[in-house]
Amino acid sequence: MICPNCSTENPDDARFCMSCGHSLEAPCPNCGTELPPNAKFCFNCGFEIEAGATSDEAGKSAQQVTNEIAEAVTRHSKTSGERRTITMLFCDVTGSTAAAEQLDPEAWTSVMREAFDAFIAPVERYEGTVARLLGDAILAYFGAPTAHEDDPERAVLAALDILDASNTMAGKVRTEHGIEFGVRIGINTGLVVVGDVGSDLFGEYAALGDAANVAARMEHTAEPNTIRVAEATHRLVEPVFDFDVVGDIEVKGKSDPITAFQVVGVKQRRGRQRGIEGLESPMVGREPERAAALAAFEDLEAGRGRILSIQGEAGLGKSRLSAELQSQVGDAVRWLEGRSFSYDVATPYGPFIDVLTKCFELDGVAPADRYARIQDKVAESLGDDSGHHAVYLASLLGVDVEGDDVDLLQYLELPVLRQRTFAAVASYFAGLAAAQPTVLVLEDLHWADPTSIELTQALFPLTD
Repeated sequence: MICPNCSTENPDDARFCMSCGHSLEAPCPNCGTELPPNAKFCFNCGFEIEAGATSDEAGKSAQQVTNEIAEAVTRHSKTSGERRTITMLFCDVTGSTAAAEQLDPEAWTSVMREAFDAFIAPVERYEGTVARLLGDAILAYFGAPTAHEDDPERAVLAALDILDASNTMAGKVRTEHGIEFGVRIGINTGLVVVGDVGSDLFGEYAALGDAANVAARMEHTAEPNTIRVAEATHRLVEPVFDFDVVGDIEVKGKSDPITAFQVVGVKQRRGRQRGIEGLESPMVGREPERAAALAAFEDLEAGRGRILSIQGEAGLGKSRLSAELQSQVGDAVRWLEGRSFSYDVATPYGPFIDVLTKCFELDGVAPADRYARIQDKVAESLGDDSGHHAVYLASLLGVDVEGDDVDLLQYLELPVLRQRTFAAVASYFAGLAAAQPTVLVLEDLHWADPTSIELTQALFPLTD
């Protein structure tokens, strides 16, 4: 019996294709009841199948299936391919062969199904494409078919989220099944040809080229529960992430060693990603704007606040102007900076999470100690007026509140919670400004979520 879906040859009495699971049952030409392909009589009406199998109706049914497959193949016909620079992420579950041997197939399938759900979610969040599931691994593309200017950064952020999800799963799998669970992740950026490859009956969207092979080698040589990137990716994201140098490694199929790096985490202070490293040049052509901003700084030192808006098309130098101003004012003012990201447009308080995480110095602090750190920083800024502001600032940052303070959040309706969160943010920034002239910079505000826009407007009266 040939499967009409994938053309696999199956036993004559098979009811489902052993390759793709497609139903091989055929309808009775007389009453429409689904029957095994080798049935001689209809179980429902007693119609003699052998006599009716040659009827026009049965023939049309088979032909319709064939036509549908042909149309699908035509719609997804192969293209010649497209040259693109993309970032590829390989993620593989470690020790999966031994784990599958110890567990019942259904139990292991349940584990992997949960793992795939957890691993695919970060790829989708950062707008990558899951190109293939490889039994116990996933392959994802960042930059194809949809490209972004920060695809390498998105790939590493997705990898960090996958690693966090794996660590969370590890404890659960160890408790429920008594086995170890972990992942290895490899990332590389390079030129490939992407497009539909395969035969007329089966094809897939794939990236072909040496860069894809290097990404796979990064995953194969990585230690369990680590992220290893090749030099091409490291060069593009080094200002954003901290790395440990792995050094040159020999990989199969490559004549020269490949320099590899292990991702440690996100930098507490993001470096400059644009321009040529080590090369500085004076800023020209922005004297009126710079003069207006410096006048605002003079007013700020005299106790008068201002609101500045820097607008322009991408690449015109908005961030450069901001950096130039920061270098000129030096330590005379407290400079707070938060950034919105295109992949975080649905995250409430996005740029403020960035700002407050730096203010409270939460990077590297254990989750259990973060609420205490927030309380200390708020008390340091506001003193006796700190009230319950730490509770709402912790809620904004997604930090678990402890002790009796939990009751302050438990029964609050969302509008009330938002109102108190706005008030807490405003009070905290007012406390900082009372101690030292303070500048709050919100970069790429066009990517900010609606709640952040409203909070920004709520902070405007602080400048009076």
